[in-house]
Amino acid sequence: MLRRSFDVATPAAGGSASGLVLDYVGRPVAGARVRLGGYATDSDANGHYAFAHVPSGDFELTLDPEFLPADYAWDGRTRRVTIKSSSRVINDLVVAPLNAIHGRVYADRDGNGRFDPGEGVAGAVVRLGERVTATNAHGAYDFYNLMPGSYVVELEAGKLAPGFEAGDRSRASVELREDRPANGIDFVVVTKAKPVIWRSIK
Repeated sequence: MLRRSFDVATPAAGGSASGLVLDYVGRPVAGARVRLGGYATDSDANGHYAFAHVPSGDFELTLDPEFLPADYAWDGRTRRVTIKSSSRVINDLVVAPLNAIHGRVYADRDGNGRFDPGEGVAGAVVRLGERVTATNAHGAYDFYNLMPGSYVVELEAGKLAPGFEAGDRSRASVELREDRPANGIDFVVVTKAKPVIWRSIK
């Protein structure tokens, strides 16, 4: 099914709709595309958008997720806006900044309770919902472009390199905030002990 949308100019008479596109602390977001029914405009350097001469009727007010600055996301919710002749409707739209989760998979060989250079485990598989990544040569992993919220990060213990097994935890709950990434979501693995084979000497 092919779906098209057209950006058209508003007519010469009617009401108006305007407002600001802001982030969670009230900072203006420039370059966000705002849609009012079939009309579209972009927020300016001050985050302001405006539709003039809008005909009377009910419209869906929303942001176009395809035309948001790269560091932000929109939850997809729309607002029903009623425009009447000569009316002025003001609505501010708030976007969520995208953030990230960072961590390591490492073997604490010296037992000091923290990561040290050379302890990273490369190629360990880490999962975040449907997203999967592998640690780099230093045991580090990252998940980017995440909206604030609750997440569960999982170490896939069955896919660890030979010689390693999961430690005390292979799942971590993360509450990702709007104002900072989540760092230090680490998983400590242990080296497998080699079995001792006793042989009787005759």
